[in-house]
Amino acid sequence: MGYFGDTNVPSGSVAPHLMASLEGSTINDNSTAVNMAASANVTIAAATVGASVSVIRVGNINTPNSAGVNFNTSSDYIYSAYTLNSNSTILRLDRIGINTVSGGSGANFRAKVTVYDTSTSTETVVLAEGLFNSTSGTIINFTSPYDLQPGKTYQLRIYLSKGSASSANPLTLDIDNPVFRGFAIPDVKTTSLVIPCDNTTVSTTALNATVHGVTPAGFELRWFRGGTQFTGSAAGPGTYTPYYYDTTNSCYHPAGSSVIVSLPVALCCTFKENALTGSPFPTSGTTAPGWTIAGTNTVTFSTNGLSFPQNGSNSGNTTVSQTITGKTVSTITLQGVWWYNNYSNATRTKTITVSYAGVDYLTITTGDLTNTAPTIIPLNGASVAGTLPSLTSGTNSSADKQDITIYLPSPIITGGNLLMTAVSNNGPLVVDGISLTGVYVEVCKTCVAGSTAPVFSDATNYSAINAAYSIACGSSTADLSALTATNQPAGTSVTWHTAATATNANKVSPVTAVAGTTKLYAAFYDTGAGCYSPTQAVTVYAPICAANDNYTSTPITAGVGGTLPSIFGNDTYNGTTISTLPAYTVQLLYELWTPANAIVDVAGDGTLTIPASVPVGTYTYTYKICDNSANATPGGSCKLADVTFVVKAPCNAGTAQVPLSGSTKSN
Repeated sequence: MGYFGDTNVPSGSVAPHLMASLEGSTINDNSTAVNMAASANVTIAAATVGASVSVIRVGNINTPNSAGVNFNTSSDYIYSAYTLNSNSTILRLDRIGINTVSGGSGANFRAKVTVYDTSTSTETVVLAEGLFNSTSGTIINFTSPYDLQPGKTYQLRIYLSKGSASSANPLTLDIDNPVFRGFAIPDVKTTSLVIPCDNTTVSTTALNATVHGVTPAGFELRWFRGGTQFTGSAAGPGTYTPYYYDTTNSCYHPAGSSVIVSLPVALCCTFKENALTGSPFPTSGTTAPGWTIAGTNTVTFSTNGLSFPQNGSNSGNTTVSQTITGKTVSTITLQGVWWYNNYSNATRTKTITVSYAGVDYLTITTGDLTNTAPTIIPLNGASVAGTLPSLTSGTNSSADKQDITIYLPSPIITGGNLLMTAVSNNGPLVVDGISLTGVYVEVCKTCVAGSTAPVFSDATNYSAINAAYSIACGSSTADLSALTATNQPAGTSVTWHTAATATNANKVSPVTAVAGTTKLYAAFYDTGAGCYSPTQAVTVYAPICAANDNYTSTPITAGVGGTLPSIFGNDTYNGTTISTLPAYTVQLLYELWTPANAIVDVAGDGTLTIPASVPVGTYTYTYKICDNSANATPGGSCKLADVTFVVKAPCNAGTAQVPLSGSTKSN
């Protein structure tokens, strides 16, 4: 908080504060003098923008305000023009400091303060006229604080006149540049936040977003709930009030408008239905499917629906009820309501009370005089939409049926008993009547997709235990539509999705040619209710083809060693030769293999190196290559192949010495 104006402040206990620093807002530091009286002489002495002292000299104030309450329109005023940046906070002005430098011929002067909104040409008095001593300064609280709004320009006007009509001479007075105190107030643009469907809170980010503009430098935006600072990251239902906290002076500015966070009033579902059975009501008889009817008087059903009895000979009541379970209820609509005005007699009224889960939410009481309408009163925080017409005695409104909707103060998720109670008075034998064609309690339609994910049976290329579809060698895609779920509910279809929670947005169709390696999620979809079951993840693996390698035609010499071609040269992944793919596209696993005898260049193209130390012999080793993509489960899709190679002896190994001739000669 602080004053704005020049630095020569009337009270040394309050530091000056140029509000021009508030988010780009601007002020004319040197008040502009406006002459509204021809005889007045108003000047600004030694005034420069940003100067530490700006003195306003008001001379020859001839017109006194003898009325003492209302200023003469010819009074002079001075003003400061102040513009708030469109991204500013609200600025609340609550006091002014007025100080005189020197007095003139009059000992006192009168002043009042107004705020003039240039956008609406509206002038508001914030400080009623007062009498001030010309030799002393003072700080005065406004009669009513005034909130300057972002994006607007204002004139802060100070009207001046003589202190009294008895002053013989005009008043000449030097007034130090007046200063005003202003507070930064959060500019709340949205006072209501509804928690999104399927959530119990809103984020603090969403709460902060209700406040327009940028938090001023040196301040923090803080929220309070019930007198306690709220510091969480998620806000549940409740009332939250914002404040700016001055981190330098450790104080709070006044509060902004509160924000109410509430649960959604409307149901969070696409498809809805009536939770009640037997509605609309039957057109004849005295019973209705699903409804329990009790009491001393009997209801009847006709083409106009349910009619509560018009017997008023006793104070008995009639109840019609039905229990709702497993549903969230937020609205109750009485459909096709009409009434019968029997007599112009104040003793023949009827009252219908509607309650749910043990709480009364509505009463309808018929009018007690002719040409009156029934009184409809919401109860216990509910709100109501709908009215009933006025009637003359002996008429009814069956041709003008109306719906009356009750909005509960918050959704009730536990279920409850819907109860309608009709009470007649002890008046004449025939009282007013009330009828309705049905009751509609809107709930989310039951999802027949269920709460269990699809379970697929084993099929060609599909392993149920691994939930994996391996595309066969020679093929490039999988047909997931061929899979059969063993637990599919009637009235549903199998859908496929790119995320673990099935939605319309992530649905994949068709799935007759799915390339690998990828992961999709299967769900049951209820077309009627527009809802999905939980999902089953299925991994579709790209085809891996591994072929045996026979290198016996190119033996390796023992003691020398050598290199054989890549073992991946005749293996493919997703149709591409593995030796041409980046290293580690597939994972190599040694199954029946002595790694010291045959070394595979896994970081390269799969070349096979036979060390010189390998003994003479024929070797057959088995290796496994597995899908190594991000969507693959380690070891989820693999193929085996054999490698055969020969290590032969050197040319002079194991032979006898050859004689020079074929005969032996003796002496």
